Amino acid sequence: MPTVGEIVTYLDQLAARHLAEDWDNTGLLLGDRNRPALKVMTCLTATQAVVEEACDEQVNLLISHHPLPFRPLKIITAESHSSKKVWQLASQGVSLYSPHTRWDSASGGINQQWAEGLDLWNIEPLLPTEEPDPAGGTGRQGTFAQPLSLLEVCHKVKSFLDFVGLFTPLRVVGENEKLIERVGIGCGGADSFLGDAIKAKCDLFITGEARFHNCLEAEEREIGFILTGHYASERFAYDRLAKQLSEKFADCEVWSSRREGNPWNLYSG
Repeated sequence: MPTVGEIVTYLDQLAARHLAEDWDNTGLLLGDRNRPALKVMTCLTATQAVVEEACDEQVNLLISHHPLPFRPLKIITAESHSSKKVWQLASQGVSLYSPHTRWDSASGGINQQWAEGLDLWNIEPLLPTEEPDPAGGTGRQGTFAQPLSLLEVCHKVKSFLDFVGLFTPLRVVGENEKLIERVGIGCGGADSFLGDAIKAKCDLFITGEARFHNCLEAEEREIGFILTGHYASERFAYDRLAKQLSEKFADCEVWSSRREGNPWNLYSG
């Protein structure tokens, strides 16, 4: 049976530490490397429902894309909303690991999976890392084998999300007939990289969510913009990571959280 530390070492190999953004909080954030890891669970976010699932199922290691905690905590008590989940996990002996921006940028990470899922060619980072890792870096960019209309790209994005079990509507900036050849990708809330996609001469940028004024900028700069929703843009990668870990560590029971869900509901009136 592997230890928490052995699984952490493997995760650090998948998503190297130097790939983390300066502001991020990644790695083993809670727990004991020497503890055995019989049960491992993955999730996008350690919500209250996910934390309760981890405790109920006596999970030894919880792998959450989004860090917990993200910002420093002054107190850790069961009564404090900001620290309650940390207290629950710690009191039940659940370790927590977060790869966050490291997994966004890794050579086999979320943005790379998106680029491959859309059948892009000549895939490379939108912003290469300064470290000697040519395959790693922020975002991804690539080209279609032949230009597609924005509407056709929307169909490809929807097909990919449907394939990974995330049936979600898209928000789109741009005319349906706009021809798309070069595509930039940034999972999550990566609308701040819109300018980098424009500099890279991308015809389209795909991300999870964006601020209103960045959508206006995309419209004015005549670059297509597809918003999948933050949850949909990243959650599938943790189903895949759970499968990868279960194959690597056969003695572990590994699964993706069964209680996690998208907080958004659609209401059309």
